Order: sequence, then structure tokens, then C-alpha cells
Amino acid sequence: MLNKRNLVNNEYMKKYRFLVISVALLTAACSNFSTRYTPRETKEPLHLPDNLVTKSDIKQVDCSFDTKPHWPTVTCGELQVPEDYLSTSGNTVTLPFVILGEITEGGPYPLLVAGGGGPGGALGISPDDPYFITEEYWYPYYLPTLSVERPLILIDNRGVGSSQPNLNCGNFEPVLSDLIEQQPTFDESLDIYRSAVTDCRDNLLSNGVDVKQYNVINAARDINELRKLLNIEQLNLWGQSYGTRVALMYEQLFPSKTRSMVLDGVFPLTTKSYEQMPAILFETFEKVFAQCRLNDACKDRFGANLEQEFINYLSELEKEPLPITVEHPFTLKTIEIKQRQKSLSLRSSTYSTLASLSKNCHRGCMQS
Repeated sequence: MLNKRNLVNNEYMKKYRFLVISVALLTAACSNFSTRYTPRETKEPLHLPDNLVTKSDIKQVDCSFDTKPHWPTVTCGELQVPEDYLSTSGNTVTLPFVILGEITEGGPYPLLVAGGGGPGGALGISPDDPYFITEEYWYPYYLPTLSVERPLILIDNRGVGSSQPNLNCGNFEPVLSDLIEQQPTFDESLDIYRSAVTDCRDNLLSNGVDVKQYNVINAARDINELRKLLNIEQLNLWGQSYGTRVALMYEQLFPSKTRSMVLDGVFPLTTKSYEQMPAILFETFEKVFAQCRLNDACKDRFGANLEQEFINYLSELEKEPLPITVEHPFTLKTIEIKQRQKSLSLRSSTYSTLASLSKNCHRGCMQS
């Protein structure tokens, strides 16, 4: 049962203009490296004032999904926390959470998943999420935790997924679709995107949402409120992409309450993703083509002019997009190829396929 106690070269850059634009406007990503966690010995920084009493609470609720026979015990609940931790009054934020397995006194410390990627990604615990409680999406990641009978806690960050209020205004998909369809200039893209962001912010503010409170520091504080209300001494944290940033912030705020961290695809707190990602992707392409030129097997398979062939193909595609007939008709443009390459470049397991994709684009093969 759940209760409160026991619960750059300029010319070269021009060739990748739409890659830079699309990434700068539409994505935030994570760097591709891992790190080993060493417990901190310093005092906890960024602490809340000692005299501040937070009005947080939890309650058990019916799960909005069906469990399966081979699943462990599943408990669903809602965490309610202040929107502004430095205010003694004001709005609250509701954060649904799911516990797989049982948290018992003297038992293993649970593993808490510190939110999804993005920022803005959810964990699939909301009925509105396209990956809602599907084992194919999230279960394989956490199976090692459950197989050793360690409890698992899933909770979305404030503002995304199942949390309320949700900062997804719903007006971005049409805007992004228009950007892809129209392929406007850089300045036009900025104006369109800035207008959509401004409309979203103004709509949230008009509904009483203090958007300044939806940040990584408060996301970490939310996790600690849940830890306290479940009477857990320490947490093991698992983070992927943006979730690593939340985990790292939690460790900075509450080092004595952090038993361990698993960081997959680290998104450092110092990284300014929107500003740095275009340059990072530009460097990634340079490295792929440079490494292929130095590797005999790659050069024999894809030729010595892979880079120029790829650039030429993108130039042709930008002038004349290629219609592709699938279940739902779709027109392939340069931006789709570049977004696909961005995703491939972020994972070591798919990084090596970039050369093949570039060559197949030159050949006109659409099966990559």
C-alpha cells in the first residue's frame, strides 16, 4: 500500500544550411559519452531555506493501464508539489508516478528514472503518450533492475508527459510542418518559430502558469519530495539524454540522498544545446567523411568522393524534392535526410551507418 511513510569553414557551413537551421530551431540533443559516478563529499549547494515548509503530498490512485501477469506488483500514485518552492502559497503541480515492485524497509533502494529525454520527452506513463506503458519502449531498459527485485519508480518531469499543467501548447506541430513544407529562409524560420514560442508562452501565462518554475532545479526538487514522502533514505538514479541533466542536478542538490547514478548519453549541465548543436553536428559530418577517407574498407565501399557526392545530392534534392509513395504519401526533402542523420549520429551503435546512408542517397536508394 502507498502511504507517506512506507510508500568552421563558412563555405562548407553553407552546404549544410538547412541542417543547421533545422537543428537550431527544432532540436536539443545530448553528447555521446558516459561517465563514472563518484559520490560528492561537499555540502549540498542550492539548498532550500531551512525555514521553508513545502506543501507536498502524495496519494494512491487507480492505474490507468492494465498490468500483465509477469509484471511485479504495480502501484500508481500522484505527487503534488508547489509550482514555486520559494513561495508559501500559489499553484501546485501534479506529477503521476508508477512504482514497479515493492518498497520495503531494509530492502534494496529503488531505481528512479529521472524523466525522459529532450527536454520535453515523457516516459510513456500518460494515456496520451504514443508509447503508453508498452514494454517494447521502456521495459527492456529497466528489466535488469526488476530481475534482481529492486523496485523501479517512473515519474515524468514537471511540464511534460503525464504532469499537470502540461507545457505542450499543441501549436508547434503545424508550425514545424509548415517549415518543412515551405523551406523558408533562415530569418523567416526564426520569425515563424519565435512567433509560435511567444504565442505558447502567452497562452500559458494567461492561464496562470509560471513558466519560470519549469526548470531542471525544480525537477530535481520534485524527485526529492517524492523520496521524502515515500520514506526512502537514498535513491539510485537512471537518466538518459536530458534525464541525465536532472539526475546530475539532483546529485548536486542532494548528494547525501544519492546512492548511485546511471547516466546514458550524458547531457552536461554546462551544455547549451540549442547554441552548440549546429556546430557539433557540423563537426560530426566532417569526422565521418574524414574517417571514411582514411579507412580503406570504407573508401573501397563508398568511394573517395563520398562527401562531394552527398553534398551534390542534397543540392539537387533541395531544388527538386522527390515524391515517395508509402501508405501515406510523403515528399522527401533535404531536411528529413539531415534529421535522420542527426539521430544516427547520436548513438555509437548507428554512427557507422552514416557513410552508408550518404552513399545510398547519392544512388537514389530510399531504403536506408
